[in-house]
Amino acid sequence: MAIENPIGKRLTLKLSKGTDPETGKPIYTSVSISKIIPAAEADALLATANEIAGLLLYPLYDVQAVTTVELLEG
Repeated sequence: MAIENPIGKRLTLKLSKGTDPETGKPIYTSVSISKIIPAAEADALLATANEIAGLLLYPLYDVQAVTTVELLEG
């Protein structure tokens, strides 16, 4: 059976830039933060994302955390 060994985590902040005047669809951009400790708690990540978003030009729309794991023989 394989064992998952967390080796990294990335936080992506999706920001709302506005609306496309031709289509009316929302326009987004994103900011990624890497080299996050894999054991970081979800509550701490969300709080950090909200604090960082307060320093950015566009409002925060969504937050995603991606954990990278190494698969080992177990």
